[in-house]
Formats: sequence, structure tokens, C-alpha cells
Amino acid sequence: MVSRDEKFAKLTELLQTLHRIRFSDILEGGHDEETMCLPEFTIVLCIDMMKDEGRGQILVSDLVKQLPSSPQAISKYLKQLEDRELIRRLSVSSDRRSTEIELTGKGKKALEASRARMNGFFSDIFSGVSDEEFDSMFSFLNNICDAMVKRSNAVRVGC
Repeated sequence: MVSRDEKFAKLTELLQTLHRIRFSDILEGGHDEETMCLPEFTIVLCIDMMKDEGRGQILVSDLVKQLPSSPQAISKYLKQLEDRELIRRLSVSSDRRSTEIELTGKGKKALEASRARMNGFFSDIFSGVSDEEFDSMFSFLNNICDAMVKRSNAVRVGC
């Protein structure tokens, strides 16, 4: 019989394996101007999610609060995204210290291409899993994520 501690050890190994998977390799599979590295994808996805939540303006300061990276790192990737014309930065007229960001048409297209690459990857991975198994796994992972978020200040809810 396997003890609970042995099960926790195995769970730790599995989570470490999942953590080592390089999603950037999946995203960077393309070689076109729509290809984004993982930090760029994360930022663009977060901007899109914030927009979907109905936020009128998305400020850089709000984005920094949502992402688990330093403001300096986020600023670096925002510059890269802006240079590639995937986002646009606008000064906020009511507060010159604030900067609004929005996805450009090109940025939306790059986000959809990256989502398609990720969806293709997961479709291949889960091709042998039944809908019932998938739903059960999804529910289980949601429960675990909810419990971990409640226990950890390091995990940010949202993006």
C-alpha cells in the first residue's frame, strides 16, 4: 500500500515535470511576425482578458499588478511588443503619468495564432482522453488551483 506521503512525493514530481515543460517551444514553433515568446504571449493574453472583463482603459500599472513579473521585465516586453506593432501605448490625458495599452489588429492576429498553436498542442496531448475523463480532470484541476490560490499569496488571480 502506498502511503499518503509517498503520493505527495509523486505529486511533487509530476508538478515539477509539468513546470519544466517549455511552453515557449510550442509558441515559438512558427517563424513569422505573429510568433511570440511566452512572456509576450502572457502579456498580450492578459491585456485581452482585461478587455474581455469590460475594462474601458487598460493601464500599464494595472497590467503590472496582474502579472507575476517585475515592472522592469514587463516594460521590456511591452517595448518589444510595441516595436513589433502588436500593442499601442497611449498617454492618458487626465493623468500624464499613466499609460494606456491596447492590442492592435496585428496583435489580435498574433494572439489568435498563438492560441491556435497552444490549442493544437493540447489537442494532440489529450486526443486519447474521453470527454468524461477530460471534464473530470478539468474539475479536479480547478479545485486544486482554487485551494492553492487561497493558500498562496504568490499566485495572482486574473491573468
